Formats: sequence, structure tokens, C-alpha cells
Amino acid sequence: MKTIFATIIVAFTALNFIPNTNNNTDENPEHSSIHWCEGDKLTWKDYRGKPNGQKGYFHALTAYEIAFNVSMKGSDIEFEVACDFVPHRSWVKSGKENADLLKHEQLHFDIAEIHARKLRKELMETRITFANLEAKANEIYERHWNNLNKMQEAYDRETDHSIIEEKQLEWDKKVAYWLNELKPYADNSFCR
Repeated sequence: MKTIFATIIVAFTALNFIPNTNNNTDENPEHSSIHWCEGDKLTWKDYRGKPNGQKGYFHALTAYEIAFNVSMKGSDIEFEVACDFVPHRSWVKSGKENADLLKHEQLHFDIAEIHARKLRKELMETRITFANLEAKANEIYERHWNNLNKMQEAYDRETDHSIIEEKQLEWDKKVAYWLNELKPYADNSFCR
């Protein structure tokens, strides 16, 4: 049996989404992560990183991972896609912890989950064989990763990082709609 493993990590440096409360941590906090789970919301306590003298407009940084694992079970190819918040690389500036910013950051995490679901969907629906596995899986991942980054940038630009309340409300509705639309592609295997 042959196993192929691919992990890609992304950290956003703008005002980004907030951490989940289903703390899935191991003994070393440097390697902890919080899986995206329906109904769980991040809190400022989940932000364990340090701004390290970051100056400027941004008040928080949210780091997340979208990783996929590819394994061969006999002649079947299986994909596992995970969307995780990374507490030790995420931070908020002291005195900037407010509910509106936290809600804005949560949506960044939710947007990442939308793209994890889209990635799961396409990997499930695409004819991938051992012969074309690396090329196809990488192409699909890169396309979804690029689309995720474009959406995150549009979200921050249109809401001015949560400042424009009307646009923030529009994005709240859009993201809720997309999460619901893609619900069949959620992976709750890590959720309580």
C-alpha cells in the first residue's frame, strides 16, 4: 500500500478570521490547531501568538491551514481535506479585542472552510488515477488556493477590514449561504 501526503499551510497577515472553541491540541502548544466545526466560534483566547511589534492598520492576524492527505487503499485513492486555525501563529494587538473584529476574523476562517469544501467536492468528482494523481491533485489544489486568496482579499477590501458595516453584513450573509450550499462536503470527523 502506497501513501502520498501533501500539506500546504497558509497564514494571512491581514485582519482575518477567528479561532474555534473545539480545541484540538496536543501536548506541545506549538503544534496545536483548531479544526473548523459547525457552530463553534473562535474567541480571542484562541489567539496565542505575539504581534512582534507589528505596526500599522492591521489589528489581528489569523493563521489557518488547508491541508490535504492523499492515500491509496488498494486501487482506490482517498482524499482528506482539513481546515484548521493555528493559534500559536495568530495574534491580536492588545486593546483591539472587540466583538466586531472577532466576527470579521471568524468570517475569514469560514471563507477558508468554504474553499476546503469546494476542494473536497472537486477531488471527489474528478477522475483521478494513480498515473495522474500528482498533476491533477496539485492543479486542483492550486486553483482552489488561488481562489481562496482572491476571495479573502475581496472580503477585506470590500469591508475595509470590518469598518464598512453594511458590506460586512453582506459578506456575513454570503458566507452563511455558501457554507450551507456546500454542507454536503463538510467534514465533521474532527468535531465533537
